[in-house]
Amino acid sequence: MNFYSSTLGGNIMNIEAFKSLGHLKQFTIGEFICTEKEEGDTAYLLLQGMVDIIRDAHLKSPEQIARLRPGVVFGEMSLLENKPRNASVIAATDDVIVLELTKDNFLSIINYDKEIAWNLLRTLLNRTETGIQNCPFGSLAFVTNFKNNTYYLQLQRMSCEQFYDIIAHDGEYAMKLLKFLSSTLAQLNEDAHQRRVKHCGYL
Repeated sequence: MNFYSSTLGGNIMNIEAFKSLGHLKQFTIGEFICTEKEEGDTAYLLLQGMVDIIRDAHLKSPEQIARLRPGVVFGEMSLLENKPRNASVIAATDDVIVLELTKDNFLSIINYDKEIAWNLLRTLLNRTETGIQNCPFGSLAFVTNFKNNTYYLQLQRMSCEQFYDIIAHDGEYAMKLLKFLSSTLAQLNEDAHQRRVKHCGYL
C-alpha cells in the first residue's frame, strides 16, 4: 500500500490511502489532540500541519518537548505501554489533520508501510539517545544497560534495507523494537520531568 504521493517538492502524505485504517480528525491552532494523564488507547499519524508536544500545559510555563511535522506518529507510547499519556499534544497550525489509530490500526500501518515503521523507529531512537545523553551521572547503570541491550546494538548497525529484509520474515520484529524504545523513552521522560519539577519548585 502506497502512503505517499510523489511531487516536485518531494513526498507528501497520501491522505486517501489512510482512510480505511482509522478515523481522520481535523484541528485548528491551540486545540488539544490528546491530553496529559488521560488514558490512551490510540496513536496518531500526523498527515498535515504541525503539532506541539507539551508537558504541564496547565502551568504558566509549560514544557515544550518537540514540534512535529507530517509523517510522524505520536501517542504511540501510551498505546504500547498501556499507561496514561505523559504529555499533551496541541495543534500548532490551523490545518492539522491526523489519523486516529487503534492498536490494531497501528499494527496495520507498521505492517503495511515499512517506511513509516523505519521512520518511527529512527525517531524514537533519536529521542531516546538524546535522553540518554542528558541523563545525570547517577543514572550510569541505566545508560550502560541501555547501550549494551541487544536491540540497541542491532539498531546501531542496521540499515533501512536490512530492517526491511528482517520484517519481511519476522512480522513481530518491528513491534519488539518499538516497545523496547518506547519503554526506555518513557522512563527517561519521567526522570527528566521529575528533575524539572524539583528544580522549578513545583514539589
